[in-house]
Amino acid sequence: MLDPHGGRRRPAEPASVRKEIHRPQSLVKTEGGEIRDLSKEAEAEIARFKQYEQSLLEAAGIWFEAYDGNGRLVVWNSAAEDISGYAREEVLGSRRNLDLLYPVPSRRRAIADLIFGKRTGRAPVRFESEIAAKGGETKVFSWYASRLCGDWGQPLGTIVLGLDISERRRAEARAKKTREIVQALFDAMAELIFITDTKGFILASNAVAARRLRAQRLAGRRIFDALPGHPRIGVLQAHFRKALRTGRPVRFEDSYLGLRFETTIYPIRPADRGIEQVAVCAVDVTAEKIAEARLSQQKALLEEKNVALREMIRQVEGEKSRIEERVVKNVHRLLLPLVAKLKAKGSRIDRTYVGLLEKALRELADVRSEILGASDLRLTQKEIEVANMIESGLTSKEIGRLLDISPRTVEIHRGNLRRKLGLSGRRQSLPAALRRLLKSPRAKYV
Repeated sequence: MLDPHGGRRRPAEPASVRKEIHRPQSLVKTEGGEIRDLSKEAEAEIARFKQYEQSLLEAAGIWFEAYDGNGRLVVWNSAAEDISGYAREEVLGSRRNLDLLYPVPSRRRAIADLIFGKRTGRAPVRFESEIAAKGGETKVFSWYASRLCGDWGQPLGTIVLGLDISERRRAEARAKKTREIVQALFDAMAELIFITDTKGFILASNAVAARRLRAQRLAGRRIFDALPGHPRIGVLQAHFRKALRTGRPVRFEDSYLGLRFETTIYPIRPADRGIEQVAVCAVDVTAEKIAEARLSQQKALLEEKNVALREMIRQVEGEKSRIEERVVKNVHRLLLPLVAKLKAKGSRIDRTYVGLLEKALRELADVRSEILGASDLRLTQKEIEVANMIESGLTSKEIGRLLDISPRTVEIHRGNLRRKLGLSGRRQSLPAALRRLLKSPRAKYV
């Protein structure tokens, strides 16, 4: 008949054997009538595993423990001692190791069920758990538990192998945190960002890309398929192939969904390896392009206005020249003859006033001369009158009498003129300086 544990055909037992219901469970009678003690066989089997453990697992640094058929710990290797901090003497012969490693009762019962629980056949159990080491440190282990069975499937014991994966878990946690930070940076960017493999399948993307493309999930799709209705999908594919072929970034402008994008395709090449991934970054430059178009229009309009303004200035300059010509003609033709008549008939003071009037009119008629009201001299109106009379050769008394001011006041005006003309402390003649100033091309009419 078939044995329910091992699946092998078990020899039919004599009726006398089947009737012995009070025989201990660890004793089995064979076909030849021999009584076998399975517990001793289990101990021998455990001993063989212990020898194997000493020769192999000790060198590998893998946690190894073994339990007999009654669930007592019989093997506790040096790796288990080193990692847990518990010596063999503290745990062998009992299940105290489970009490120490799993101080929470509910968790301890769950681990015991995994190791000793009823299960069919010899299928191993794989699981992960956290253990509490003697020093208080928590470590993460990946476990492999396998039941030892006799020839007919009777359970003889259990062996458990453990691998410390604490560092791997920490590395995974760091990697997860790094991915979260990178994803947060991606999502904070205003650009559309995709990471694809070399065939164009999207591995990752940021929130802006999903929102612009109105897609909740982009990973696993080809980037070219994620752009339905793209008018130049063939051009995009050509740029993608070029980036893979040359290994250099490819930049180009493109239009999609009524927007303008500046797109860059970056081949990602780890050190000393070929291209493994591709980054695609698309920047929405629609607003900038609209602003550039408006600026271009404004520039053209401004150029037109500049042309019109230059023409207006030319016309104003022409009109100014014509006015100056008319003023000069009228001064020579109308005013100067009248001044000559007044000068011939008036008194000495009248002739002095008339002389000053004649001089001013001649200067007005001469477009090459300047007057003393230049802005850079900052002369007052009274200083301009005094300067004109000084340049004409009048004395301080004569100037005071003509302007109805005292000679002392005239001297004060002379001092101000010398200071403003830069003549203070110098022996240079003030009338001569004024004559040079009137003939200087720097002066301006006011």
